[in-house]
Amino acid sequence: MNSNLPTPNQAATKIVVLTSDDHLIQALKGLGEGVYFTQDSERCLHNLGHVDLILLDLETISGALSEIRKMQWLCPETPIIVFVSAKRRHLAAEALSEGAWTYLLKPLELQELQPLVQQGLRYRELVRFKRQCQVTLEWHHLRLIHLLQLTTRLSTAFLKASDRDELLGAILVGITVGEGLGFNRAFLCLVDEKERILKGEMAIGPSSPEEASQIWAEIDRRRPSLFEILHDYRRVARDPNLRVNQLVKNIRVPLKEEDHLLVRCLREKRPYSFTQGQRNGQGFNELVEILGVEEFALVPLVSYEREYGLIITDNFVTRRPISQHDLEFLQLFATLATLGLEKIHTCQVLTAQIRSLEELNRQLEENKRLLVEAERFRAIGQTISRFLHEIRNPLSSLAGLARRLKEKGRVENLDHYLEVIVHEAERLELLLKDISHFVVPTTFKPRSTDLPSLVEEVLGLLGRELAEANIVLKKDYQVDNLTVFLDPDRFKEALIHLVMNAIEAMPEGGQLTVRIWPEDNHATIEVADTGWGIPKALVKKVGEPFFTTKTHGTGLGLSIAKRALELHGARFCIYPNTPAGTRVIVQLPLKEEEHGGA
Repeated sequence: MNSNLPTPNQAATKIVVLTSDDHLIQALKGLGEGVYFTQDSERCLHNLGHVDLILLDLETISGALSEIRKMQWLCPETPIIVFVSAKRRHLAAEALSEGAWTYLLKPLELQELQPLVQQGLRYRELVRFKRQCQVTLEWHHLRLIHLLQLTTRLSTAFLKASDRDELLGAILVGITVGEGLGFNRAFLCLVDEKERILKGEMAIGPSSPEEASQIWAEIDRRRPSLFEILHDYRRVARDPNLRVNQLVKNIRVPLKEEDHLLVRCLREKRPYSFTQGQRNGQGFNELVEILGVEEFALVPLVSYEREYGLIITDNFVTRRPISQHDLEFLQLFATLATLGLEKIHTCQVLTAQIRSLEELNRQLEENKRLLVEAERFRAIGQTISRFLHEIRNPLSSLAGLARRLKEKGRVENLDHYLEVIVHEAERLELLLKDISHFVVPTTFKPRSTDLPSLVEEVLGLLGRELAEANIVLKKDYQVDNLTVFLDPDRFKEALIHLVMNAIEAMPEGGQLTVRIWPEDNHATIEVADTGWGIPKALVKKVGEPFFTTKTHGTGLGLSIAKRALELHGARFCIYPNTPAGTRVIVQLPLKEEEHGGA
């Protein structure tokens, strides 16, 4: 049998016997003190207060079955043993059905009754023990429900806390508020990483029993919610005039003092409780002097990687002992609080990193702007240098010819000089025209245009140049009509520059191939020549102002073409042709429904 179960207390045992059988009365008197004989059960039970066992004679008490029902109502946990003769055994069955515990047959002897009485008393103690366990279990069940609800509310408060002070206030309120853990006072100590000390930060609680009575009376009157208490506490959280805030500031312990009980609590990551009269380690007397009590509890606020601090809590006013259950609930609460501190710390780290990244991004954008500006100034410098070079040569020729004409009264080969002057003037005129197109922005007026027709127009304009250069033209249009949205004048200007570059790349003749085809959502134009081509190392420079591989020209043609194509959202790529020459691919945006028929 379980040794933890209670045993009958013989001195306090009360047994009630309902019978008028003299023989039975004499036998039962041998049970000793605490046996009461009566025929009026209700009065007897009222006078005794409680009864441990009832013995009932079914044959001598009138209405015995009704008596069983009455006693079951008056003392439901008390076992009832009934007596009956063998020839009236059927009454025992009826009594058992009404709630009797067991029965004995008359006549009976004390020797056979005593073991049964002991069993009945034992059964009564077991019933009481069961009831106590049920009450305790119900209390713990309600306590767990309360803690679960508290955990939910506090978790919400912790998650809503936007800064550390707000969270610390929620921690202290949760420990001391009545619907929380219900301690009288709570002191919060935090680790200062710079100074490497554990120091008191803030606290909550009354300064005296009188103040506690006033606070609790006000709370009882207002019935504020947990969040209302949190809001009220924020106003006085760091009030230096509060006694508890003055006390907590006296706590300063260097982390190097490994034997100090506060540092031990941090390092060992487990709670401690100290009862009155207990002396446990370095720093105990110092804390008792500060707190004014000898019974208090410590619980650390630590995560896997960080030590945030610890909580000191006590029952300064009520002097209620801190139980093991209190310590366990305090540990659970501290775990939730640590999660909240981890969240705040993580947010602070992320905020700092975001700000650092924003600053780096700002610096990057600034450096990028400076690089672009430097590149722009470099390009402007190169443009001006090339422009001066390009304009200096024809001007020098013109100036030289003018001086010769001035020095000589009659000039031989005048036609030749005039032809050179006209040629150099035309070079200057072309240079100024290209620079004007390159520098001065022109209007952009797109409209629906048939691409094959536009390409045919450009090739028609350049027919003379193709014939004079002895170039064979090959056309490959995979569609008869292909409508695109573009500015005909600007796009025609770009195509003219592309075709002219191809013609000039074939001074000894060759083949020019122009292809048009729709592809995905683009209209594609290819201009391919069989000329001298462009070295691979110089392909990236094609399109830069004044860049050219020819011995003549301004070097602005492809720049102008590239800019015009970019206005149309077109892609412009240059590839080597096979077996020789260059391929230029232009892709114009084209919606699927705009494809023409073949």
